[in-house]
Amino acid sequence: MAYLHVGKSSAMGSVLVFMGALNRGHGPDLVATRFGPVLATTWPLILLSAVLLRAGGRCPDQWIYLVLGVAFSLMILRFHAEMS
Repeated sequence: MAYLHVGKSSAMGSVLVFMGALNRGHGPDLVATRFGPVLATTWPLILLSAVLLRAGGRCPDQWIYLVLGVAFSLMILRFHAEMS
């Protein structure tokens, strides 16, 4: 069975592009909710959890990419919250 091999950098780039587009479209609406700005302040903790998952070595890289994508999205939401 042949598998499509995608490099790690392109996989991470794909996650970040998708999360950036999601924030571009829905970021202002998410910040307008009651929990949006509060949730956006947790991005450093999410980033730290990705670093700890990577350091532990027991988690597949794809999961770490998704956690990093969530941290990136929350960071962008934080920027939206500060600008509004």
